[in-house]
Amino acid sequence: MKFFKILILTMIILVLFSACHNGNQKMIEKETVEGFIIETTELNGETVKTTGYMKVNAITYIYESEHKISTRIRAIEDYYDIDGNYQKTIIFDNSIENNKMLLTKDTDEAKEEAVGPLTIHLPDGTTEFKSDELTAEQINDIREHVIKQTELIHIPGSKS
Repeated sequence: MKFFKILILTMIILVLFSACHNGNQKMIEKETVEGFIIETTELNGETVKTTGYMKVNAITYIYESEHKISTRIRAIEDYYDIDGNYQKTIIFDNSIENNKMLLTKDTDEAKEEAVGPLTIHLPDGTTEFKSDELTAEQINDIREHVIKQTELIHIPGSKS
């Protein structure tokens, strides 16, 4: 669970850092659709232990204007133990809006454990897979699937 929070925070920081370098434009809208597999780890004292892996289908949206940066991550994560046994599925929809003028930050989060596995277009029997191995059709399928699944959970006041 701690790894999940660190992973999400890292992704958000990277997205916001990337968006800040494009300040010359009036409005930036970017969507990134991904499907990947990554090992999960746990910190045990000073030792990092591999606990398994997770399969992820995700969409990251970035909107930047002169006065604000908004980031939204919608994702499905299927967790597996080190032996490849399915453990759980988490669906989430997180939004962060940073107001550059007022220096304020608003966040919304919806997260739900679901019956799964629910990720698509990711191979079984491997703990590594990158989005660049997906076809354009698979990327489109992942986009539609993630939107459909995350619409089942709700962030108060959010736009789908």
